[in-house]
Amino acid sequence: MEEFRREYEYDEETGVAGFLLIFLITLLSFDFVVVIIILIQSKNVYSELADFLVTPFLGIFGVYLLFKVAFVISLFTKREAVVKLAKFFLLTRGILFSVCIISLYIFLLLNPSVDAMDMSKMETTWQLTFRMLLTPLLYTVLFSVGWTIYFKRSARVRDRYSA
Repeated sequence: MEEFRREYEYDEETGVAGFLLIFLITLLSFDFVVVIIILIQSKNVYSELADFLVTPFLGIFGVYLLFKVAFVISLFTKREAVVKLAKFFLLTRGILFSVCIISLYIFLLLNPSVDAMDMSKMETTWQLTFRMLLTPLLYTVLFSVGWTIYFKRSARVRDRYSA
């Protein structure tokens, strides 16, 4: 009986593939959009409340974006430090996003006249809470915790980035 497999089908995958590739694509696409949305909404709120907060805030997000680019590039290197860097990146990302989301929500509750978004579409405080606090906060926490668990337990990550 003939073999149906080709010679190349026995080769093991090398490089960024599987869930690691999904993580990379998520960071470069969807997560980048979330960063821009949080940045724009927070900048609008902070500029309405206190102009002196805008520059440090933009600086923090600029450093975050540079760190994100460096992390994405480091995923393509086969170094042991990538797993530690991933855990640090996810922890930093979770804390930064959570603080921004919670402070944005508190500022909007304290000063509903701020025009960060069309507040007239939201009739109740619950709609504001769900749209501006719970949904992004839940996404941030689940994304960071889920991918941290993946980086800790994945055999592919262990094989690719171990010494």
